[in-house]
Amino acid sequence: MRTLALVLAAGACGYTPGHAGQASGDGGTMPDGHALDAKMLPDATPAVFALSGMQWVIPCTSSNGAPPTACAVAPTSPAYTTTIVLTGSASEHWLVTARIAGAVEGLTFTNGTADAQWYIGGDTGLDHGDNYYEIAVSSPAQHYFINNGSSGNPYSVAEDYTVQIPIDGNATVIFSASPQDGLQWQGIDNTSQPITISGVTAPPPNGNLYGQWAYFIVKSATLQ
Repeated sequence: MRTLALVLAAGACGYTPGHAGQASGDGGTMPDGHALDAKMLPDATPAVFALSGMQWVIPCTSSNGAPPTACAVAPTSPAYTTTIVLTGSASEHWLVTARIAGAVEGLTFTNGTADAQWYIGGDTGLDHGDNYYEIAVSSPAQHYFINNGSSGNPYSVAEDYTVQIPIDGNATVIFSASPQDGLQWQGIDNTSQPITISGVTAPPPNGNLYGQWAYFIVKSATLQ
């Protein structure tokens, strides 16, 4: 079930999703349990909520032998890229708040701006071996990497953080991933335990091999 709350403020309006699939005309409930008047619901869910639940997954295909924390992966795959074309208006300028959660290896990106694991712009520099996970937005044009960190550690790290991204209503958004060299550290931590994140479900392992993964979960959007 999806509920939407309409919040009015000076110069901006914001939408916050609840549960998926709210029936038309049913006001549902607010997160605090109070009833939501159906008259408060917008005519349609803002297009940017179509991005919620997008994911990156690079599964292990076989063991890499040694070290045991590594595995082989497909160097390229159509499954590594998902393209979403939003159906809103170019005049809608949204500030999207999203949660990024997953198990990924780090890569030290360059020529952009770092904010912990989040990286705005830039590139992989001279690193042609570590996995990267990217979001490319056509309007306003910008790209982002989700796994900024120390390269070369023989394990993955948990990530669970919130970001804000400007996205226009009719933008094309591309979620892409690449292992670059056909190898990766498994989605396990420095104690050799599979990484788990509260509130999200990791993709199943391939036998006893745990791949890397991450989710993009839209929490709210404010019209600028």
